[in-house]
Amino acid sequence: MADGDLILAWANLGSILESSLRLFLGVYITDYQNSREDLEAINAIEQRGANQGQPYPPSSIQFEKIRQLLGRRKIFPADDLAFIGLVQARRNAIHAFNNREIGNASEFRSAVATYRGFIAELATRLPYPDDVGFRWLDGATSIRINRL
Repeated sequence: MADGDLILAWANLGSILESSLRLFLGVYITDYQNSREDLEAINAIEQRGANQGQPYPPSSIQFEKIRQLLGRRKIFPADDLAFIGLVQARRNAIHAFNNREIGNASEFRSAVATYRGFIAELATRLPYPDDVGFRWLDGATSIRINRL
C-alpha cells in the first residue's frame, strides 16, 4: 500500500471511530452534560459566543477532548483507550508537514479488525427499542480480538 493510500485509510478509520464515539456521547448526553468538572479539566467548555460557559456538544467536541474525557471518566478499558490513541495519532498524519509515523498496511488491517470488535462492544452498551431485533449483537461479545 502506498504511503498516500495508507494515510487516507487511517484518516477514514479515524473519522469512523470519532463518529462512533460521538454517537456514544450523544446517546448518554445527560451523563456527558453532568461531567462538568471533567469537561472543565480538559477545556471542553465554550469560551465565547451565545453558548459561552456551556460544554461543547458531542457533535463539535474535538477528537482529542473526547479521548481525554473517556480516559478521565474511565468509560473504556485501557486497551480501548490505547487503540483510540493509536488511530488518532495515525489519522493525524494527514495534517502533518513533518514526518509522522503512519505504520504499515498490516498494522492498519489489524486496526480495522480491532475496530470491528470495538464497535460491536460499543453497540452492546447502547439502548435499543425492545421490539427491534439486532441479531448481530447476540454474538458481539464473541467478536473480541487481541488488541494491537
